[in-house]
Amino acid sequence: MESEDILLETGNSAAGIELRPFTFGTLQLCRKLGLDIFTGEREASETEDGDFDDDSLTQIQTFIWMQSQPLKQVLRAVKNGSWEDEVLEFAFGLELADMNEIMASINEIGDVATTAVDVVEKPEREGDKGEGTPPPNL
Repeated sequence: MESEDILLETGNSAAGIELRPFTFGTLQLCRKLGLDIFTGEREASETEDGDFDDDSLTQIQTFIWMQSQPLKQVLRAVKNGSWEDEVLEFAFGLELADMNEIMASINEIGDVATTAVDVVEKPEREGDKGEGTPPPNL
C-alpha cells in the first residue's frame, strides 16, 4: 500500500471528496499559499448574509483542493505557479449545497491536528525553587 493510500484511509471524506489529514506538510503549504485561516492566524470571515467573504471562500476552496488532489500534482502546481488556475477549475466541481458538510469535515481534520500534539510540561527537578528562571548551563 502506498503512503498516499494510507493518508487517505486516515483522512476524512465530505461530499464524496477524500481529504488527507492535516500534517506538518499541510501546515507548510498553507503558510506558503497564504491560507491564514488554516494556520490559526485568523478566523474565517462572513458577510452580513452569513456567507463566507471572498477571501475566506477562496482559502477554503484552496485547502480542499490541496488536501484532496494527488500530492504530486499539488506540489507541481505550486512549484510552477499554476495552482490558482487549478483551484479555480477544481471549484467548478464543488456544490454550494455541500459547503456545510465540507466545512464540518475540515473542522474535524483541524480538531484531530490540534489534539494530536499534546504539550507536556517538564516536571521540576528536586531542589528547583520553581521561580521561573532556567538552570545555568553547565
